[in-house]
Amino acid sequence: MAEAQPPDLNQRIRRPSERLALVEYIATSPTLQENEHLEWKSGYDLSQRPDAGKLAKQLVGFANRDPVRARRLSGGYAYVLLGVEAGAITGVPVWDSADIESWLSRFVPSELIYDIHYVGASGKDILLLEVEPPRNGDSIFCLQSSTGDGKSNLSEGAVYVRRGGKTEVANASEIEMLTTRARGSGIGGRLDLNVEVESQSLDPLDPRMLEPPIPERWVETTRRELMKGIPDGPSLIAAIGESRSPATAREQVKAYLQEVAANWPTFALSRHVAQQEPSLTLAVTNKTDENFESVLVEVVVPLPISCVGNSAKRVAEELSVAEQPQKWGEFNVPKLNRNIFASPAEPELSVTGENQTKVRFPPIHVYPQTTHPLDSLTLALAPEWAASDVSIEWRATAANTRGLLSGEIVISLPGLDESGSRSPANKPAA
Repeated sequence: MAEAQPPDLNQRIRRPSERLALVEYIATSPTLQENEHLEWKSGYDLSQRPDAGKLAKQLVGFANRDPVRARRLSGGYAYVLLGVEAGAITGVPVWDSADIESWLSRFVPSELIYDIHYVGASGKDILLLEVEPPRNGDSIFCLQSSTGDGKSNLSEGAVYVRRGGKTEVANASEIEMLTTRARGSGIGGRLDLNVEVESQSLDPLDPRMLEPPIPERWVETTRRELMKGIPDGPSLIAAIGESRSPATAREQVKAYLQEVAANWPTFALSRHVAQQEPSLTLAVTNKTDENFESVLVEVVVPLPISCVGNSAKRVAEELSVAEQPQKWGEFNVPKLNRNIFASPAEPELSVTGENQTKVRFPPIHVYPQTTHPLDSLTLALAPEWAASDVSIEWRATAANTRGLLSGEIVISLPGLDESGSRSPANKPAA
């Protein structure tokens, strides 16, 4: 069987069709690895105490994840599947949900929330348990009873966590994390929010714009436009609004076009930004019932500061290699200082490393169960970014809570297909 297409594992798997897609993807991917939010087993019989204890161990491990880290995939949800493994579907009996809960309740705390689903595939039944996302204020979950089978020997009170694709006994640092998580409820507790992509229209410069004859054609077309009307020799009649001599005007045009030709990649990127206005809008999401005051969000973008800005116009101006001279006889309107009308609430930009720009957004009040878009950013992306990923690091603090949150946002950019047309952005790997 050919490898199936996975569901979008960046989001919660909600629909029956998405659950089926997950089962088929696991079953047709013999090299697929388990991870911090996905586990599968092929041979459990939940009516037997030892196997019910083994499944409870997996549920406890998923419930004991770090809330911030867990939210990076599947909205924080985790999935345990019985009756499927990488490369095969084995199936399990269709047990009554009440029986499953009864078998697991011997081992799993009542506060640990999970949902039970069955998925039919290849004539067999697969059990899928969906574990709720961990949240600040959650207790430290542990096994409520030992299996007592002398084999797996799972002990009462054992605390398990997910470590990569395995469920292991928590070590000292993980117990400390869980203790901090348990203390994190209520005002003055730990900060609990996420920074996500609200919208984006990022598009790297087409590399064909750097290849002949496009630069030469643009220079020649612009030369004709700017030279139009300039007298061939000294002019006895001054043009209205024109203070230059014809010779000076021609020299300005020549110098401008030479500067553009010498710096064509930067100039082409400037034009691309001005025309396409590539933008990125991030948002702060608060899924808790708490108010977070004066939330300060900072992101680090892997671009030089000249390629990052609050608007396409500003970035295009930063990348501009030379100021285009006015056409002959046209009145030249002086450019106003762009900072005159700058708002004090605009994001602050600073250089934080080689080809890295830190953006600090103005503090905002984040209300319970809400999403707050941040100011949009313009990102100038050179051709080498085509068909690649932009990794943006973020961190957040708040005035009324403890802790510093951090995370990473990965944005896949489009490339060019064989015909030279834009191809869709790469999808993140499962």
